[in-house]
Amino acid sequence: MITKLRLASANLQYGRANDAATLAEVASGQPYSPQVARQLYSQVAQQLRELNADVVLLQEVDLHQNRSGRVDLAGLLAEQAGYPHWRFAATYAGGVDRLRHRPRRSQVRTFGDDPLRVLEPLAPLRGFGNAILSRLPVQAWRVERLGRGVPTIVRREGGKLPYALFTASTRLMLAATLADGVGQVPLNVASVHLATHPTTARHQLAHAWWKLAGLPGAHILGGDMNMDDVALARIGVGRQLGQGVTFPSAAPSRRIDHFLTDALPPLGAAGQPAAAAPAGGPSAQVVDSGTFKLAISDHLVTWVDLEF
Repeated sequence: MITKLRLASANLQYGRANDAATLAEVASGQPYSPQVARQLYSQVAQQLRELNADVVLLQEVDLHQNRSGRVDLAGLLAEQAGYPHWRFAATYAGGVDRLRHRPRRSQVRTFGDDPLRVLEPLAPLRGFGNAILSRLPVQAWRVERLGRGVPTIVRREGGKLPYALFTASTRLMLAATLADGVGQVPLNVASVHLATHPTTARHQLAHAWWKLAGLPGAHILGGDMNMDDVALARIGVGRQLGQGVTFPSAAPSRRIDHFLTDALPPLGAAGQPAAAAPAGGPSAQVVDSGTFKLAISDHLVTWVDLEF
């Protein structure tokens, strides 16, 4: 049974180094060679070890992309930081500079997961998405696709065409049901990265929370929500956990990376409030919280220490 939990969330910005990186070779920017990438991400793995979170929610995670040294970023961090239970879920498959498309299966681990790989027969299986790293055993994984925002047309100066069409990136939620629950109910944690467009982000958040909160047990949704705490509170979804500005990492001025949990007692298997929960009260209480700068990304890591 889980009584205490340290939970962290980090937007990795596809493994892009910042001024905290100690490796001189990253100063020239991406793409990184495989050797440089592995050295850089080894520093990040050591930082995650020092943070010592039980579960880490990740967003903007590259899988075998040229810009991040063609490494499996989630897998490398899981192995080197000591997280035996982990899962990657691709919002899209393919190279970032190629035909990006929805995979048949979000793990993108076998050729059958990405039928369009035949268009790049010599390239490794590639993708981009969310991940969860856990030191605690995971009973079940779930993926919920949240769709994308509407395309926008932007006027531009110069060039052959006066306007450019920008399509929004597709988004998803990756959820893990931990094998050890809290009290008499399961604990579900999920990683999400919402759209930058405010209306689309609100719809995606409502969709994600509806799906997560429908699972039996207690629920924590974390990630890059692309809205500040005031905008998040107006939506009225869940209860915010933790504090501290997270963006941009060079000079943080606002918090756009958040954790949300149940405002009411967690649900039992029958869909009713669990008898073990305090009547009308939440199950997760914040003991401590803060932020942490990795050697990569334009976001700070946000973390919370919880007691149940």
